[in-house]
Amino acid sequence: MKRVMQKRWVRILVRTAVIGLTLVALTTAIYNWWAAGQKKEAIARARAAGLPLTVEEFTAGMPPDEQNFARRGIVGTLEDEYAVRSNGAVDPASAKGRFQAVGDYDVKRALNRKLKDRDKPTDFSMLPDDGAYGKTPGSFLKEFDRRHSGLIGELQANLNLPYSRRRFVPEGFRGGVALVDLNEGFGLDSRRFVDGMLLRAEAALLTGDSVKATESLEMIARMAETVGSRGTMVSVLVEFVSFRSIHRPLKLGIQGQQWTAKDLERVSAALSRCDLRDAVKRGIESEVLMAQVWEGLNEDRKRFSPKEFSYSFGGDNAPVTDWILEKGRTLIPSGFFDQCATGAINRVIEGSAVAKRPETLTQWWKEAEKMSQAYESKGKLGRLTHTFPGAAVLLKRGTNALVNVQLDIAACEIERFRLEHGHYPESLDQLPNHAGIDPLHGTPFRYEKSDQSFHLYSIGPDGVDDGGKEEQGAQIDQKDWIW
Repeated sequence: MKRVMQKRWVRILVRTAVIGLTLVALTTAIYNWWAAGQKKEAIARARAAGLPLTVEEFTAGMPPDEQNFARRGIVGTLEDEYAVRSNGAVDPASAKGRFQAVGDYDVKRALNRKLKDRDKPTDFSMLPDDGAYGKTPGSFLKEFDRRHSGLIGELQANLNLPYSRRRFVPEGFRGGVALVDLNEGFGLDSRRFVDGMLLRAEAALLTGDSVKATESLEMIARMAETVGSRGTMVSVLVEFVSFRSIHRPLKLGIQGQQWTAKDLERVSAALSRCDLRDAVKRGIESEVLMAQVWEGLNEDRKRFSPKEFSYSFGGDNAPVTDWILEKGRTLIPSGFFDQCATGAINRVIEGSAVAKRPETLTQWWKEAEKMSQAYESKGKLGRLTHTFPGAAVLLKRGTNALVNVQLDIAACEIERFRLEHGHYPESLDQLPNHAGIDPLHGTPFRYEKSDQSFHLYSIGPDGVDDGGKEEQGAQIDQKDWIW
């Protein structure tokens, strides 16, 4: 060994290795110090902006259970059941089982199989020949209510409570990295309930029972509000989808002149009850809790996986980067986790500031596009710590949801005007409570009428009137957003 060390090239190699390791250690220490300072500054900015930085702060201000639809009766029981992880079969008699049964997948598949034209009423003759629902709207409604009248009655008993806000985390939640264990089964499974109530609403309209149809849409709207009230990004996005689903039966009923003025007043009130702007703001703010997750992962490296956190990284890392993050996670500097936490906080500060602005929603859309472009410009390596801008998704989807809800409210008021006066209004200025104002631009929606129908639309984010022509693809991607 002594002879080996006496060789000049060996001594040079050892010195080089020592110098290299010293430089790596020094660089790592400097990086960790710098990243910790960046996180500290980001936390100070978040505090100055009034953002909640802990689970306790985010969940403060819960309304009393006796005034809270989300915590009363079967809805409160339902959320408690979802808070308990279970891989076993769902008990049909449980709250979870009863809600899931409302959306019968076999029925939905049978009815959607040939439902090519979404503007036409559901063809209930497509129901299975040997099914209990029969093959008419009347037989479907009768069997549906026989099965679910108890659940419907329990929901209606609390439907008009003044508040609906879910718990963000279950009781006894330990916080930190455990945030990644939270799921949104309640919200995602609520789509089954919504699907069933949509069919009930349509069947009721086709049988002339607009009161039951109205009840169905009211329950969908309240459950949508309840799902989104948790405040996570996923729950708010599910809320948007549920509110949008009300559009189909509402439009079919207006086109068929099947609603009464009282029905439309109730539907309009149900749509107006929820503050979607606040839902967007809370959804954005909840993402700041990812900082706690990164802190927890720094302490518990075994929980860290780039696959599990593909949302934060944008899901498009290079294979070498994935290998380093997965196999070398114990060697990753703590500064990396601090920098990821900083990225999460900064994106929330940026998004929350936009969501709080009182301007028209055009500004939401423009700022969301800037956030997305800034993220894309970082490149794959830069995106590791920049954090995917979830705020951009919520701002864009929220803009679309707010416009669509206002279009539905405007349509309700237009039809109510026709029922009262015998003809459609000459302009949207004749509608009450500024119902015809497009929140995207602060100007009236585009409106054209004939003796038997009307055409209503928003000119979309670009502010250019393209004539209200419907195009292929998702509505949010179209030039004009048509009712």
